[in-house]
Amino acid sequence: MKKSILCLLTLFLFSFQSFSADGKMNLTLGGTPVQSEGTSGENNLSFGGAYLLFDGQLKNEWVTLGGKIYWRISEAAGAEDLAQKLEVKKAYVLFRPFSNNLFETGIGKLYSYYLPGAYFSLAEVYTGSSRWGKTGLGVKSTLGGFTFGAALPLTESYKKFSESFSINAGLSYDFSMLAEKLPLTAGATLFYTSPDFSSTLSLLWKIPAAGLLKASQIFAGFSFNSEAYVSSSVFKNVSNYASVTNADFFSLNGTFNFEHLQWVIEAEAGKCVSSDFIPLYAGSQLMIPFVKWESSPNNYTLAFRPRFFYYAALNGADSSLSRSSYEFYPRLYLTSKKLAVSLGADLFWKEDDAGAYSFSWSLPFYVEIKYGR
Repeated sequence: MKKSILCLLTLFLFSFQSFSADGKMNLTLGGTPVQSEGTSGENNLSFGGAYLLFDGQLKNEWVTLGGKIYWRISEAAGAEDLAQKLEVKKAYVLFRPFSNNLFETGIGKLYSYYLPGAYFSLAEVYTGSSRWGKTGLGVKSTLGGFTFGAALPLTESYKKFSESFSINAGLSYDFSMLAEKLPLTAGATLFYTSPDFSSTLSLLWKIPAAGLLKASQIFAGFSFNSEAYVSSSVFKNVSNYASVTNADFFSLNGTFNFEHLQWVIEAEAGKCVSSDFIPLYAGSQLMIPFVKWESSPNNYTLAFRPRFFYYAALNGADSSLSRSSYEFYPRLYLTSKKLAVSLGADLFWKEDDAGAYSFSWSLPFYVEIKYGR
């Protein structure tokens, strides 16, 4: 497995040097040198881990190759000492036989066919059922203002075909093709995973620059019978995440770029289909630059970048089953055309029992080096 990953990385690096068109590659080195879990005592400090992340993409008019490889060393359950993990997070090929967007087919792990604007940049998730092409095989076509396609999701382990068969479809239309002053894109998806259906309806409004406001955008969507963010088994942001079944919910995100700051907001709220749980999520971030070195070749900027998150799985019939969490993540952020450095403190309050919160913190950092266009 590790040899296969290293071969994949070597092939990608070689291709990066020889590819004739657009290529971009990021190497990120980061870690959490110290963290504190809960409030059980004063001597609960631990090493949160370190990681190396390779994320790259090669693209010309016919082919896009993408890969993401992740190596991490940290404490792990059942391990007496530190444990390490190496895995391929993404690996995909997108092929355009007519050298344009009229027809494209994608195959691989975690390629992204999704409704415009439906990605939550702070939470790093796609809202609801908006990502209709993920892992497996997909086709997509752009014609005029329409973008449409279908995907056959595949699993990475053996499952009975009758239990794992799924098919997804997506459709969006850019109304600015009709009228330049109507920068609105509407979209819809339909998922079938035996025996259930899920879907998302969405609108993306691109706000033109005016005065102190630079080009910005607002996304709104409604998802039917879909997984809410707080129920994710990957992130586990609330202690009762497993009780939150598929839900109908609204999603909203907006990015507002002003002359001297950027404000990002995103949120979800809804009601579970088969229970009384109400999933809630809200995130907000300001990026406030306070030092700029525009005379340097790479245009360095040092900014203050605080984030705030709220997560909740509330129960409308029995409040004792409700749980919530709060997260505050302020940090300093140094950026340039080829470099990003982040250093901050991540503070997390999590409700373990009704009305009883535990507090944890960590000091994450990372350095990201960017190559290519």
